Amino acid sequence: YLTKPDLFNIKNFNIGSSLQDLKTGMLLEGDTGNKTKIMLATGIKDQQAFYRQLENAWRKSAEKYRLKNEDNKFSNGIPG
Repeated sequence: YLTKPDLFNIKNFNIGSSLQDLKTGMLLEGDTGNKTKIMLATGIKDQQAFYRQLENAWRKSAEKYRLKNEDNKFSNGIPG
C-alpha cells in the first residue's frame, strides 16, 4: 500500500478503538465526530496488477539478496 496506493481501494476511517483495543490489535471504527482519522486500504482494485507488482518486487529482492547454500555458494554456484 505504501509504495503503490493506486492499486488499492481507499476509505477514510474514523478510529473508535481505545488504547487497550489497539494494544491487542483491535481496530474499531468510531463515529464521524472523532478527530482521529486514517486512510485505510479496503481492497485491491486490480489483482493482476497487484500480483505483477508483487512478483517484480520479489524478483528484485531475490537478485539483490541471493541465498547461500550449505557450501557457502550462491544458488547459481558462485562462491560466496
